Amino acid sequence: VTFNMFLLVLIFNFFPISSTLVDISYLRTLYSLGANSEAKAELLISKTENNTNSIMMGYNGAGKILMAKHYYNPISKLSSFNEGKEILEKAIQGDLYNPELRYLRLTIQTNVPSFLGYSSNINEDKLYLTKKIKYINDLKLKSMITNYLRYINE
Repeated sequence: VTFNMFLLVLIFNFFPISSTLVDISYLRTLYSLGANSEAKAELLISKTENNTNSIMMGYNGAGKILMAKHYYNPISKLSSFNEGKEILEKAIQGDLYNPELRYLRLTIQTNVPSFLGYSSNINEDKLYLTKKIKYINDLKLKSMITNYLRYINE
């Protein structure tokens, strides 16, 4: 046991875990609260900023889209929305078969005003998630997706 502890200490000292490594459940919580809390949306953005991991990029884009809701200036709103949309789409293109990214896009596209013209993937994402839900091993993600699909199909 002592030797194993020594190895762990050695590993963590020589290969520090990046401070940008964030628990996915924390990001999911920030995302779910970000529509009604500017502080949570800002935190989501800051925790995922400058990260090339597709999930982190997806949540960063989603956070910027959520922030658009909190701005008063229409130009700031549109700018934040478009920047977030671009980041989210880039994340999806980099990891096309990731159900979490498709879930993020679906939740956004079914909630943004239609005049923004960001709704073209709703049916595609619903179909994809409905077909792939049985293959998702992450029970929390599976539950989030199942509940959301049920909600939008009511």
